[in-house]
Amino acid sequence: GDYSPVYMKDKSGNAMLVFISSRKNMSAYNKKSNWDGEHFTDVWAAPLSDDWTVTGKPKLINKEVRSKYHEGPVSFSNEGTVMYLTRSNYLNKKKGLSNKRHNNLQIYIAKKEGEEWGELKPFKYNNDDYSTAHPTVTEDGNTMYFVSDRKGGFGGLDIWLSIIDKNGKQGIPINAGKHINSIADEITPFFNTDEGMLYFSSNRKEGIGGFDIFKAEGKLNLWDKPKNVSALNSQYDEMYLSFFTKNSGYFA
Repeated sequence: GDYSPVYMKDKSGNAMLVFISSRKNMSAYNKKSNWDGEHFTDVWAAPLSDDWTVTGKPKLINKEVRSKYHEGPVSFSNEGTVMYLTRSNYLNKKKGLSNKRHNNLQIYIAKKEGEEWGELKPFKYNNDDYSTAHPTVTEDGNTMYFVSDRKGGFGGLDIWLSIIDKNGKQGIPINAGKHINSIADEITPFFNTDEGMLYFSSNRKEGIGGFDIFKAEGKLNLWDKPKNVSALNSQYDEMYLSFFTKNSGYFA
């Protein structure tokens, strides 16, 4: 599996496609999951040309973010200096479990220190009993949209948001509202600042196939009714849409 494509510049200022993959690699952590028999996922990066095509072999990103469980999806803000990483609930060699003994996904944040990533720190509102995942942050770094099955939602997985102040303090999660969320699952949000549009995927009844890509104009928890981006969707699953320029991007 190769998915969750996002844009980043490397330490030399080169454009990179960052994505998540379960491909085999030589890392000491590269074990197989008992759940599906695939290798645990890692974060990879590959160089991009001016027309957004990959021009070189993908490589694992910094070892500072890797563990023996799943990593990804990932996103970046503040011109690539802050990383928001989804991974299994595992930090400082400690595995977090829910009351039902499940290891849920959680969000971790790291800031760039020179050319490397600093210490991963948990999102303030992670909770062992719920998944907190799929973070995407507005370009100014002021708002993080994410996915969770925590209490207070409309369905299975909902899109939530947290407002981040200038000091990096994370606000209490707010549900993105009944227009964005449904009784089904909403996942993989991406906010396109140029349009003021939130893109996300959902398996709601208005879809064409499994998970379809939808878009809605607005902000925070005030949105117009979402529209199906029918040109991108099929009878199968479409998700992880992200824009690299005003009108160019990738999806899985």
